Order: sequence, then structure tokens, then C-alpha cells
Amino acid sequence: MKRIEEACERAQYALWNKFWDQEKAVFVNHYPVKEEESWIYWWHAHALDALLDGYARTKEKDYLERFKAEYDGVFRENGGTFLHNWYDDMEWMALACLRVYELTGDQDYYSALMKMWDHIKGAKNDYKGVGGMAWKTDLPASRMSCSNGPGCLLAMKLYQLTVTEAKDGWEDKAAYYLNFAKEV
Repeated sequence: MKRIEEACERAQYALWNKFWDQEKAVFVNHYPVKEEESWIYWWHAHALDALLDGYARTKEKDYLERFKAEYDGVFRENGGTFLHNWYDDMEWMALACLRVYELTGDQDYYSALMKMWDHIKGAKNDYKGVGGMAWKTDLPASRMSCSNGPGCLLAMKLYQLTVTEAKDGWEDKAAYYLNFAKEV
């Protein structure tokens, strides 16, 4: 078990020390860092999830501080929003926000998640009689597994959260999320 813990820490160290850009206060997507770095949104959600793995494993607050720094950097670099032209990118980001909310109870992450969900749910369509979720906001027929998989997973996790928290009107919300996932 000790070897696994050490390997996890080495991976976390490499993520932070090789990909964190101190000046931009956000991860970069190349190592070594390129002079001209193109903005690629989707993988930031996975980096956030990796930081949450570190926190879930160790309960060290440094991981949450790093999460917050990367989260803020992504928001800033993406034009002051988490909304994006690719639904799958937003779905992964929403899943990371849901996970950090479940770990911390921080309502700011839940609010960001629900803003993304309000946009993401628009991906579900039956364009030309075929159901599923679009990949891109401007291409309703672009239904692919990369958007349907995390979209369905997000709906099921929202269902689970709603049932667990059982807040006002939870039965209708839970049924909505469950039906959404089943339809996708």
C-alpha cells in the first residue's frame, strides 16, 4: 500500500510542478511549456479530478487550495464562464464540480455545477428522430459517446445527490434526472 501512496504522490507532484503555470495561475497542457499555448478546456476538468483524488486520499487542504486556484484559472481563461461550445467539456467540468461539492459541501461549486447543467441539458435532442446528446452546441446532430456518456453519468449523479439530500421538491427533481439519464 505504501508503494501505491508514493506513486500517487509522485503523480500529484508532477502534475503540480510540471504543468502549473505560476504566472497565468492555471495549468498548461504541454510539458515542456510551449511559447504559444493553445487553450484546451476539456482536460482541465480531469486535472481538477486528479487534485480531488489527492484530497480524498489524504484530506490535505493543499489539494483543495490547488483545486480552487485551477478552478479560478479555468473560469478566467475561458472568458469568465464555464460554458463552452463543446457539451462534453462542460459535462466533465460539471462532474468535477459535483465531486468537490460532495467532498466539501461548498455551495459555490454547486451553483457553478447547476449553471453548467442548465446549459448541458440543452444538448439532449431528437434531431431527425434519433435521441441522444449533441457534442457541440452549434451541431445538434453531432451526437457522440463522448457527450452521451458523461451526460448520462452527470444526470445519474444528480439523481443520486437529489435523493440523498432530499430537499424541497426532491421527488420531482430526482424523477427528472433519472428519466433524463434513461432517455439518453
